Amino acid sequence: MRTLLCVLLLTLTALACNVDRQPDGTFHVVCWGDSNMEDGWPTGTEVRACGLMPSVLPTVGASSGGEYKILPTRWTNSAQRGAATVEYPTGVGLPVQRAALPADADAVIAAFGTNDAYPFMDLTPQQAIANLRLADEALRAQGIQLWVATAPPSRFPEPLQTWQRTFNALVPQTFCRWVDFTTGFADMLEVDGLHLTPAGQALRAERMQAALSDNRDCP
Repeated sequence: MRTLLCVLLLTLTALACNVDRQPDGTFHVVCWGDSNMEDGWPTGTEVRACGLMPSVLPTVGASSGGEYKILPTRWTNSAQRGAATVEYPTGVGLPVQRAALPADADAVIAAFGTNDAYPFMDLTPQQAIANLRLADEALRAQGIQLWVATAPPSRFPEPLQTWQRTFNALVPQTFCRWVDFTTGFADMLEVDGLHLTPAGQALRAERMQAALSDNRDCP
């Protein structure tokens, strides 16, 4: 229903949900996140959800030059091992990934909430959400849409489990555009209890495909 509404709006008024901002005829999506999104960690051969997306979502509906079109997608993976919504250690984290955002980006998918939970980060779930809200506001000012993902399940002990549950509850309460990276993943963890199996990455890719295909218009 939202997709049909967005198409109607684009047809009648040239308003946009997915927007090719340049327009250059390509819808460019950037993935932010940690080692659950970073291709090639730890052995160099792993393909995470972002790396699967060129085949999962090769095209998407978007406004380009004031017209609704089916555009090819392009994907950039900026995720970093150990990343949280703050910069720690130096050179790693959401602020660093924001600074490296390609100029032609049209949308961003941000997947944090695992490393943020560690006590040495000294972050509350509310502070992590506030960091993502600042990123959302900055991206909106540029006409870039941000999709915020919930954190995946983990085998963290308490109180880290409570931290993640609170974070995951806040994501849909705070963001119009969000992706569920939590429900249905509990049996898709590697032996380390943190990283998702290939099946879990494939499910993540399906959720990302559904989010962007939803073509959601947000206030």
